[in-house]
Amino acid sequence: MIEHTLTLLKGLGIPVAYSIRPGIDENKEVISFHFYNEGPTIYGDGNGEEFGGNLQVDVFMKKPNKKLCRKIIDLLNRNNYKFEYMNDLGDTTTGIRLFHFVLIFNYLESEVLNEEENTQCFSGSKRN
Repeated sequence: MIEHTLTLLKGLGIPVAYSIRPGIDENKEVISFHFYNEGPTIYGDGNGEEFGGNLQVDVFMKKPNKKLCRKIIDLLNRNNYKFEYMNDLGDTTTGIRLFHFVLIFNYLESEVLNEEENTQCFSGSKRN
């Protein structure tokens, strides 16, 4: 899931990193993402049938650009992530005033990954 999502987001031509924020100093916009609440999401006969969770995409920018946020939402929606909501936050931890948009998505691995990748991830033999 990490590599798949990283590849999708890198297609935007903006610095992207998993779980850490890329340096904003030389860039106008950067993206960070991580997964949470991962686990079985659909149950049949008491056993988890589908693996899924939430994806959080953090977009940091020096000037507000909601068009970029909409591009990310459209990109991920087209790839079977389900957009849930967006928060608009401020960030001054670097000493530079940044605009911080938090995009939250829901997903099922079976819908996001192809069959082969999903089978390997769900069985535990290849979890990204």
